Amino acid sequence: MTRAKTFETGAAGAARDAMLAVRVHAPGELRVDELPVPVPAPGEALLRVLAAGVCATDRKLLSRGAPGGAARVLGHEIVAEVVSAPPGGPEPGTRVAVAPNLGCGRCDACAEGATNLCPDYRAFGIHLDGGMAEYLLAPAQAVEQGHLLHVPDALPTLEAVALEPLACCVEGLEASGLRPGESVLVVGAGVMGRLHVSAARAMGAGTVIVSDLEEARLEHARELGADVTVRADEPLGEAVTAATAGRGADVVAITIGVASAAEAALASLARGGRLNIFAGFPPDSAPLRLDANDVHYRRLHVVGTSGATKPTLRRTLALLAARRVPLGGIISSIRALHEAELAFREAGDLDQARVVLAPKGEVR
Repeated sequence: MTRAKTFETGAAGAARDAMLAVRVHAPGELRVDELPVPVPAPGEALLRVLAAGVCATDRKLLSRGAPGGAARVLGHEIVAEVVSAPPGGPEPGTRVAVAPNLGCGRCDACAEGATNLCPDYRAFGIHLDGGMAEYLLAPAQAVEQGHLLHVPDALPTLEAVALEPLACCVEGLEASGLRPGESVLVVGAGVMGRLHVSAARAMGAGTVIVSDLEEARLEHARELGADVTVRADEPLGEAVTAATAGRGADVVAITIGVASAAEAALASLARGGRLNIFAGFPPDSAPLRLDANDVHYRRLHVVGTSGATKPTLRRTLALLAARRVPLGGIISSIRALHEAELAFREAGDLDQARVVLAPKGEVR
């Protein structure tokens, strides 16, 4: 990884001529580059980045390279301050969270606000330069379609930066029809599994059960509100049966791409239970075996979700603003842009939760 010099912050957040940006250039090649600060065209907005989370998607892009082999600034979990915006856009100085998936604006999915399901969507940090930089350019489409979500003054930046991944969890639980008081089983206690615990608690779930192999992850899940934790090498069905008075879990969220874990979770569902396949599965993973008669006679529902719609992002932001979401310990490390290589290593560490990049390594 190459490193560039650090620049002094401009007065009052004013843009400078050059900035630091974390880019993937090719599979496995991460660099901290010195780039020109973007100059917004009419209709575009310029944002000064405050924080950007390091997601598993960012790590996948580092291992595989960006679409088309482009040198791409990574980062789609973004909180920023508006430097300039067109008329009708957010005022300069406003803190915003970025809804990362831009749709075509014409299809049925976009009409419903589900830009993450648009067949021609483009995403910050994947197809467009993202938030692991000192400044970010928001295209006119992002401004016009409401992708810059106002962050209330009382909501700390380090909680707002969890909006996008948390909203993905809310999306999955809502798609599963979670109702207040119902039991939830979360399979996998990585960052997204633990954020499922936070989301389930905020949405009024009853008993929350979490399964994982790592005791440190399970301990953090308990701190976030999990009622029961189960080691993944212990019988899952027995633990779920005991925790739900024999009923089984009303909702199951699969947050790891392991077929055997998903199959065990299916067997742990209550009659009429709902299974959300939240995680993607590796191309070479074993196929998921589904007993059609079991689905038929027990009236099970299986749904998959990926990303979050703009309406879900707004609802999740309201939950955060109301301080209803337990997030203690979710941010485990804050690194400066020039420490990007270390940040990506930490993000792959089982002992870490969410790692955040901030231009100077601190978030106010």
